[in-house]
Amino acid sequence: MNACAARLELGYGRPIMSSLHAGFSIAGLAGAGIGGITAWLGASPLTAFTVTAVALIALSLLLGPRVVLPPTPSTSSTPPDSSDLSDHPGLPRPLRNPLRLIWILGLLALCGQVGEGSAGDWSAVYLHVNLGTTPGLAAAALGAFSVTMAAGRLAGDRLAASFGPVRLVRASGLVAGLGLAAGLLAGSPAAAIAGFALLGAGLAVIFPQIVTVTAALDPARAGRNIGRIAAVAYSGLLTGPVAIGAIASGIGLRNALLIPAALALITAAAAGAMRQR
Repeated sequence: MNACAARLELGYGRPIMSSLHAGFSIAGLAGAGIGGITAWLGASPLTAFTVTAVALIALSLLLGPRVVLPPTPSTSSTPPDSSDLSDHPGLPRPLRNPLRLIWILGLLALCGQVGEGSAGDWSAVYLHVNLGTTPGLAAAALGAFSVTMAAGRLAGDRLAASFGPVRLVRASGLVAGLGLAAGLLAGSPAAAIAGFALLGAGLAVIFPQIVTVTAALDPARAGRNIGRIAAVAYSGLLTGPVAIGAIASGIGLRNALLIPAALALITAAAAGAMRQR
């Protein structure tokens, strides 16, 4: 899906990746709402999953044939013409031999995905267990994170067009890292919820911008290159929360959650790798 979105974005000639990724965040909120409603109605999880699966299959069959992508860029050894991209500050120029940079971008994406996975798995636990809030208030941390991430992605394309991926990712990493750290160190439920909200706002655009930059490095091989960074990034989403839990057993959950904050600051410091020379 990221490869298809990248081709579509190149066809548009302007940033649209962040808005497409907003669909993921909005669907997460919708899924949480569906789960809450079915629980309130007393329906079993099997019923909820079955109804949702049927609806998604029908939607896919309806919309799938309507997806029409621009032609695949030339795969010749000559670097693709970047004249159409140079007028758009949100899209970088193609780069010859980008493999090493692709792995660097994958590590930057991994730093962001660790934060996203940690918020999903540990934010409510931190508020409920460490700060002693009720389960309902504890869930507000994840809700705040999800809402600000969706809102940030909806605004991300306009920001990318105005400021470019490097400055946007640098500012986003600072917001995510400093916001989460301040919320955790303050030690109050309200501050923690605000910290996770800032984490969501900061992480919102990082992965979409990295996908856009990766696709533009070599448009003819965008799918393969995006697959490489996704393999690295999603390993952080899956294993990051497990590592946070293991570390928390030794130093406490609050201190362990400072790790995603530090990784976000590392992303901000290394955002210059996204600038094509």
